[in-house]
Amino acid sequence: MTEEKRVLDRYLSPLDVWAMAFGCMVGWGVFAMPGNTFLPVAGPAGTVIAMGIGMVMALDPKDAQTAVSALEAAGEKAYVIGSVERGEKCAELI
Repeated sequence: MTEEKRVLDRYLSPLDVWAMAFGCMVGWGVFAMPGNTFLPVAGPAGTVIAMGIGMVMALDPKDAQTAVSALEAAGEKAYVIGSVERGEKCAELI
């Protein structure tokens, strides 16, 4: 049985770079600050909610199934929970 290998494109659009930068900011706030700053102010429930938000990943729809397959192969559970589409005046989360 042969396995087909998929290769992701090595291209970052301005939106991809923004998403990565935003993810880094959220990651810093979720993992570096909770013990000193966030936990005393937000409490345990607020910290758990913030960590859940930090574990969301946005990527190109054509790469979604490849990413889900890779995460599942690594033993993680991954889901596609929606998509962003152009609306009348702005983007809409579907």
